[in-house]
Amino acid sequence: MAENVTLARPYANAAFDLADESSMLEEWSQALAAAARAAETQDFRALIGSPHVRPAQLADLLGDVVTRALGGRLGDVELHSGNLFQIMAENHRLSVLPEVARLFDELKAEKENVLDVRMISATAMSEGLKHKFTMALEKKLGRSVRLNCEVDDSIIGGAIIKADDMVIDGSLRGRLQKLANAVAQ
Repeated sequence: MAENVTLARPYANAAFDLADESSMLEEWSQALAAAARAAETQDFRALIGSPHVRPAQLADLLGDVVTRALGGRLGDVELHSGNLFQIMAENHRLSVLPEVARLFDELKAEKENVLDVRMISATAMSEGLKHKFTMALEKKLGRSVRLNCEVDDSIIGGAIIKADDMVIDGSLRGRLQKLANAVAQ
């Protein structure tokens, strides 16, 4: 996995530079996400590995898939993403498109000063509580927060908050684990 990130990083940086230069970050993000979804399918993986399919054909197919997925032509995004797919295909790197899309979105979020926060709770949270958590996290972190909530009843109660390399475990399961570790020592 780390190798894929290393291979994907130059492509993500190049795409980001093009998108930022043309003020089309969101359009590029959508195009790369659609390409990543296509590249993850079993059918497309089989084509990537086939000696009977030329890189140009793969790039064209991917461009068509992205155009259809996004409802039509995207002008400069389509032209430049087609070039990106062509270069990636020629270098046998289409398999790292999911990492390219993820790295691109990380660069985009950094540029927009937005932090994706994952909150896992034992039960679904109300919209009011989500809003309160978002405001508190924005104040604490000094950035805009995009809160993604998940439910996992195995944490029993409380919540776990993950943002970048920060983890706040306020779950009942986490507290019980800490207590068990303290008793075992």
